[in-house]
Amino acid sequence: KDGSAECTLRAAIQTANGRKGAEVIQFGIRSAAGSALPSVSISPETPLPAIISPVAINGFSQNPDAVKPPVELTGIRIPPPPNLPADQEQLSGKHGLTIQASGCLVTGLVISWFPDFGIHLDSDECQVNRCFIGTDSSGEIPRANGVTSDDWENFTSGGGILVTGVGNEIGGLGIGNRIAGNRDGYRTFTTLGGAQSAPSVETRPVAGPGIELEESAHGTLIQGNIIGPTRAGDTVPTSATAGRLLAGILVESDGNVVGGSPDEPGAGNWIGLSLTGISLNGAFNRILGNQLGMSAEGLNQGNEVGIQVSGNDNQIGDPQVGNVLVYNRWGIRVLDADHFTI
Repeated sequence: KDGSAECTLRAAIQTANGRKGAEVIQFGIRSAAGSALPSVSISPETPLPAIISPVAINGFSQNPDAVKPPVELTGIRIPPPPNLPADQEQLSGKHGLTIQASGCLVTGLVISWFPDFGIHLDSDECQVNRCFIGTDSSGEIPRANGVTSDDWENFTSGGGILVTGVGNEIGGLGIGNRIAGNRDGYRTFTTLGGAQSAPSVETRPVAGPGIELEESAHGTLIQGNIIGPTRAGDTVPTSATAGRLLAGILVESDGNVVGGSPDEPGAGNWIGLSLTGISLNGAFNRILGNQLGMSAEGLNQGNEVGIQVSGNDNQIGDPQVGNVLVYNRWGIRVLDADHFTI
């Protein structure tokens, strides 16, 4: 909804792309009888256009009193390529949102079941907060973004949020995201006579990373997110690899901050039910005040590895603010890294 002009989300993005300056996309979707709806679901048949002009997408405009994101954006009608991994190049760009303009804001959305990532931040100084990525609208049922094969070591693609730009913020103090999709969340399609069947949901061994920072994604701030579990009662799977994220946060770049200091209440991230909670392959990253492997209620949500360090010159905790690692098979594992601090 753009001022007094009503249109689809696709048309709103196209309109914003054609204008100069920052725009705001708000939602005011009503029932056929004209009454306000507390929550809505949008399911495009093809990927939405990339956002190339600064815009704020505010899902809470649909229901300002909502506690959970009231606008669901689902890729349920966008099937993955039929022959994977041979056709994996056809997955490229099939994200929920692709953001290529600096200074954008995404808040109040549920983004699920897209063949690639839920959000691709291919831009600088953007913010994503108060969203559910890889769950249903309740935040309690997994609806993973990305695809994987039965043998996850053979092929896994996509995930929660992919960052390739600089200086982005994911979450924040009291405005974190829930990023999951690790249990029973993958969909499958059966092609009969050239037509796609309705999707069904099945268990897959592992989902893509909750947040992935590629080598170009310097200066990212990740705070206050719940990554991995969909609900407080989720506990560790019986199999060592079944039903887990590949990584809660995968850091390939330098100079990022995951968590925060004692004077920033709520800055730490809660990360569980992943093969690796935080995987550090870049350098000069700071990991402060996070909780890995245990829920707020003290339940076992252990990762196989809490924090894995492969890059140099990383800092894991400091004398004022450490990380809490409980119920992980390995707390901190160091692989071929130099000049790090724990």
